[in-house]
Amino acid sequence: MDKVKYVEITKKIPGTPFSVGGFYELERMGSANARVRYQHSIYQIPKEALAEVEIINRESWEEV
Repeated sequence: MDKVKYVEITKKIPGTPFSVGGFYELERMGSANARVRYQHSIYQIPKEALAEVEIINRESWEEV
């Protein structure tokens, strides 16, 4: 089973329901655009408006 990846929206994107600073599920990352899942829909977002987020396990975070 693949790990689910998430992205943070860093810029306002007109015509989409995303809020700046929100975290959303990444469907697929391309060379110029990414596909981001939101409420059973998939939106194509420019990569310069995203920052990929790494999910940290709470138990491993406390050990560091």
